[in-house]
Amino acid sequence: MPGVDDERARETAIRVERGFPQWMIMWGVYSQEFWAFARFDGPQAVIVHTADPDELARRMLGAEARAAGWHTPD
Repeated sequence: MPGVDDERARETAIRVERGFPQWMIMWGVYSQEFWAFARFDGPQAVIVHTADPDELARRMLGAEARAAGWHTPD
């Protein structure tokens, strides 16, 4: 994506991660997308990605809601 400011995108990734401590957020210079890696337990790895940080947040919230159903009481 021409014209993307990678430094600004990295700063955005840091800001998003601060708001979602259960996730590790990275900016992909080659993919030109934000990548979110879940730090919570689940039956499989949870990774979401998109170029739009607002959409990333929506997808992360959706993944968290689905993950809540993965856990069974002890």
